[in-house]
Amino acid sequence: MIAVLGKLLNFKAKNLEMIYKNLKISILITGGLFLISGFLFYQNSAAYSDTTTHPDLSREIISFYELSTGKKFTDEQKQWIIQGSKDEDKAPRWINHFYDPVFERGLQAESIGISGYLAKNWAQYSSYQSLNPENIANLWTGKGPVISGSWWGDFSYEAAIKDYSKDKEKEAYIALGHILHLIEDMTVPEHTRNDPHPGGDLPSYYENWTKDNSSGLTQDLGKRIYNQGRKPVIYTDLENYFNNIAAYTNNYFFSPRTINSGLYQKPKIVYEDETFAYGKDENNEIFDLAVINEKSSYRKTYEIKDENNQVLQEYWLRLSRQAVINGAGVIGLFLNQATAARDAELAKQKMEAQQLAKKSSFISQIINFFRSPNAPTSEPALIITSELTPAAPKIIKSAPKPVPAQVITPAPPSTAVSAPAPAPKPAPKPQNQSPQSNPPMVYGSGGGSGGGGSTPSANSGQVALATSGGGSVSNSNTQQTTNDTQQTTQQNNQTSDTSENSNVQTFKTGDLVINEIMYDLEGSDTSSGKSREWVEVYNNSGREIALTGGNSGWRFSDGSNHLLNEPAAQGSMTIPAGGYAILAGDAATFLIDHPGFGGTVIDTVMSLKNTSATLKISSPDGVIIDEVTYNSSWGASGNGKTLERKSAAGGSNDAANWSFSSANGGTPGAVNNWFIATLGLGTDVSATTTITTNTTWTLAGSPYRLFFDGTRRPTVSAGAILTIEPGVKIIPQGGNYTAMEIQGTLNAIATSGAPIIFTSKNDADPSTGSGQATPQKGDWLNIAFSPGSQVNMDYVEFRYGGQGITLPLHEMVNIVGAMVNIKNSKFSNSQSTALHLMDSSGVIENSVFSDNNCGISADSINGVANTAYGGCYGVHTSGQIFSSTALEIKNNQFIRNQFIGVEVRSGAAPTVNSNIFTDNGYPIKIESSYPTITNSQIVNSTPSTSSGQATSTFLGGIAISGYTHFHIFLKQTGRRFRHTLMPELL
Repeated sequence: MIAVLGKLLNFKAKNLEMIYKNLKISILITGGLFLISGFLFYQNSAAYSDTTTHPDLSREIISFYELSTGKKFTDEQKQWIIQGSKDEDKAPRWINHFYDPVFERGLQAESIGISGYLAKNWAQYSSYQSLNPENIANLWTGKGPVISGSWWGDFSYEAAIKDYSKDKEKEAYIALGHILHLIEDMTVPEHTRNDPHPGGDLPSYYENWTKDNSSGLTQDLGKRIYNQGRKPVIYTDLENYFNNIAAYTNNYFFSPRTINSGLYQKPKIVYEDETFAYGKDENNEIFDLAVINEKSSYRKTYEIKDENNQVLQEYWLRLSRQAVINGAGVIGLFLNQATAARDAELAKQKMEAQQLAKKSSFISQIINFFRSPNAPTSEPALIITSELTPAAPKIIKSAPKPVPAQVITPAPPSTAVSAPAPAPKPAPKPQNQSPQSNPPMVYGSGGGSGGGGSTPSANSGQVALATSGGGSVSNSNTQQTTNDTQQTTQQNNQTSDTSENSNVQTFKTGDLVINEIMYDLEGSDTSSGKSREWVEVYNNSGREIALTGGNSGWRFSDGSNHLLNEPAAQGSMTIPAGGYAILAGDAATFLIDHPGFGGTVIDTVMSLKNTSATLKISSPDGVIIDEVTYNSSWGASGNGKTLERKSAAGGSNDAANWSFSSANGGTPGAVNNWFIATLGLGTDVSATTTITTNTTWTLAGSPYRLFFDGTRRPTVSAGAILTIEPGVKIIPQGGNYTAMEIQGTLNAIATSGAPIIFTSKNDADPSTGSGQATPQKGDWLNIAFSPGSQVNMDYVEFRYGGQGITLPLHEMVNIVGAMVNIKNSKFSNSQSTALHLMDSSGVIENSVFSDNNCGISADSINGVANTAYGGCYGVHTSGQIFSSTALEIKNNQFIRNQFIGVEVRSGAAPTVNSNIFTDNGYPIKIESSYPTITNSQIVNSTPSTSSGQATSTFLGGIAISGYTHFHIFLKQTGRRFRHTLMPELL
């Protein structure tokens, strides 16, 4: 049998299918692997019937969706969906229809040697349903089934989105039916409790009963649920549907093989009579949970099936309702994301058409060149303007105000975004309202009023953007009106300052909103008995708000009212318009958990429940300014994330207006960066791309994949500004050549919770690249800044670049003749130099350079050899040369850089101030240059004198060579050195 399977691995898919279909029983893998069964116990383990219950439920899900949203499917589209819901049970696909959320496992039937993928993974990703070596290898390892379903096709959610984007409507809707089938299976207790129900003495009574009674049970089910006032359940991604439905079914219902096992802690029997055991459902309603079986003389046991199927009827009443309201939510999610994907594909096709047109035009020009004595002026094959930049889905977000070329330090993002207008008057709160097709998406802080709020009108031509720094921003057609209104508002506020200072301020609902909630930390919610929980509030009023403490001050309620302790533990109790403050259960503990946090922290009492709680903020006059009732189903349940508000216009209690943070630990005091699944979309930036007008790369378009070759690369032209939004990832698609050139200005201003990242396509984070290989130093070459460019970076990370460690040397970021402002950034795992600065002025501060060959090389074109070899001690230079540029390197950390932490050479004269050097080869190397080194600390460095280069003199651990004049003050020794070394002294 092993020999047969060995041959099987070498067959093509067609032959695999033929062999598989000829296997009537099973294939036994020896050596402790597992058994793959073709049709063993298939008919009894396929959940609801694929001929009755599944198609009937899918029909009612569609009906409920149409009634709830007013949108209609064609009869043909309905048939495609229903067909898909039937086909998902084709063998051996059903192996992957199980998901146990308690033990995070798929089907594990050890007794018969069968295991399957988690249903939520099988549903979401093509990689689980595709014919590939990894799936074939699972035959041998026992980690999953043999290429389950591969011969039937890929009907994953990922495939459905892709098909829809390419106008393969039938294939997309059939795949959607497959997804609905899996959602329906999550409402079968056996499928969430690892109960394979092989038949015989242990069938699924629930499935058999629903199959036999499907037509009566499902008739007008969608309409009946709609008439009860139910709405589709809304989550931001498909995984949340699987997690929450499976948890619901597992927690509230028994299955035959687990009812007496004691393996699961839930459901709980609340009381019994002589016949039934009773439980409570999610609404605290009593229902028949099990039948008492006292046939055994020594132990009471329980069963699912009774003579009148009373227990099964109670199960169906609740589980079928969950299948319908969640299934309708999945349809809405699919249509929104699929429409966005199609829009992105159309934008891509438009761009390709433009490229083809340009190419045709270029060929015509060549032909005309030989027809006319006047040759055409050469031009790039493609010019991208901000209007043509594709985004999927399209999100309009304001950029920081452009920084003039002569200014070194740009304004921070919070000042570049205008303050929000006062929150709109609250409207009645929708209950789990189904999303409209292709709605405007918004980022950042919240401003919804109480439980209500409103969303921008689809006809207004305006897309709202609420950020923790700033509020709503209209598109270009309405921006001037908004600015005028804000200016008037600011003038009115200034006029009223005097009266407000002498009188008690009054507040209305929505002036201050709950914007971010850390309710269930990863690990313990306390440290040394102190609360680690916190809540971020955002000033949405358009004016300053002074948070007063004491008995007559503001109140925070988590079920009980608590005072705010005044003064603030850090920062001011006065929150500016568009600003925020952290309310911490223990301020000192919060600051320990968030070292370097510089915002306002106010101490109060806080004990947030990990399941659900109602939070309120009340003004001194007793008015509830904002109220949120969160639920763990919204996300951030013990995984290190926070709940983040999406929209200032969204309702405070609308689950669709909240999502979990992208960053671990959330984004306290910074722009919210809630999770958006891009499903592998993103933006390809071709080698012929030239950005000539001010352009923004948005989070919606992320990741941006850079393509380039030896002569062409994406380029930002002189005079143009490229702005990159927080959270965006940029992925060079290869090595050997410069991935991108900046001749104009780069404004990459992010936050600690949502950094901008340049990284390898092999980065382990699936949102940054393929993630299929281990990233390595030197996976890509560099980003280059040309003379006259301007560099403004805050919270930017560069990883795995700097290809090459032999001459000519290269660097991960190469900046020549530019104005530089780099703060709070990270440069790591460069194979060569992380940051090379040649004749550049400005500041590099509060950044970390770790695990590179060299950290920073401050250099000058004066060293002739440097034009070819770059920094990091590429070639020994000497002589009295001098660079007049002013560069400051301060308050940085240099950690484990193998060769050099900071190199200064070729007449450069930077100030190297208050840096910490830990575990570097040479902490600092000075060659023929004029640095001033002050207040720096060197820890655990052992420089070698036999580097293969010119012999150096060592002073306090610093290597010195060439004609060097320097000023040094080291914390390590407390001694000050002023010294000049002539070449003949070496």
